[in-house]
Amino acid sequence: MFAGNWFKKNRHHKIHRPLKKGLRRKEATRERSLRVEALEDRRMLATFVVQNTLDVDANGNAEVGSLRQAIELSNATPNATDEIVFADFLYSQGQQATIFLNGGQLPTIVDEVNIIGPGPAALAIVNATANNRIFDLNIPGNNFNPVIIGGVTLTGGNLSGGDNSDDNRGGAIRTTDDLTLIETEIIGNSASQGGGAIFAPSGSVNIQRSLLLGNTSSGGGGAIFVGTPDGDIDDILVNVVDSTISGNSTTGAGSGEDFRPGYGGGVFTRSGSVNISSSTIADNAASALGGGVASFGNPRPDELMDSISLVIADNDFEEFTLLPNPLAEPPSTGFIPDVNPGDFNVWFGDQARIV
Repeated sequence: MFAGNWFKKNRHHKIHRPLKKGLRRKEATRERSLRVEALEDRRMLATFVVQNTLDVDANGNAEVGSLRQAIELSNATPNATDEIVFADFLYSQGQQATIFLNGGQLPTIVDEVNIIGPGPAALAIVNATANNRIFDLNIPGNNFNPVIIGGVTLTGGNLSGGDNSDDNRGGAIRTTDDLTLIETEIIGNSASQGGGAIFAPSGSVNIQRSLLLGNTSSGGGGAIFVGTPDGDIDDILVNVVDSTISGNSTTGAGSGEDFRPGYGGGVFTRSGSVNISSSTIADNAASALGGGVASFGNPRPDELMDSISLVIADNDFEEFTLLPNPLAEPPSTGFIPDVNPGDFNVWFGDQARIV
């Protein structure tokens, strides 16, 4: 009877056992302690879909749904890598869709972005005005920021200014950031002061499964001009992988003391380094030296040259030219296997082919 009454009376009560000495204080302290922990990056990544092949309206403003507007919107969302893609219906008929840039160069890219097209056979971006390139990458800050352009054809870029200025280099693309080109074709662009297709005075350029064809320049680098004209920046890196650089050419530019020879029909590295692997550099031409590749000599680690497999032939003038740095005497020429790999800044990996 007593036990039953006690159970009924206390069945809703918890039974508390005495804590060991000091335990309550430790638990209380643990409950009150605060820590600051780093949070994961939860910035919203925006995706902008290009809905048409228009460019600008009668007032020169970006058309709604155009590539130009998509870049403007991406630039307006800083501190996140946005993505620009293209609506399927633009190229669903089996024909190449074409965006004619009647408004000149697209807006300068000032924020990280990936511009992903359906493939170079399905989408072309064509500069349709005089003295304009297509893309300019110049993201503010001290870091080199990543930008990806893939799955498009870039053509028609042309820079015709007569002054020795970066504004006249890079017929299709000028980049001061870390640019990656994937499955992109850069065809038939020109620049009056170097870099018919691409000019990279800083940062890096990674070219993968792409084609650079029929680009022209004066002042060096029929397709690619790497580094500043005076060579004062030496940490620029260009990687060419599974790609073809063909049919590009360069001539001299300027006159008198300002004359700049036409070095590097395919690639000219005034400073920095270029690595080429599993690629073909064919049928390029230079009025001076280096019909395929011309490079000023900045040392590269010997181990990068451990394995070489390449052929050099059929580029107009000299196929490959190593330019002493500084250029005190007429440059020497020769095949890669005949030179000391530690003296120069061009690395050709396995299966690279220069013809």
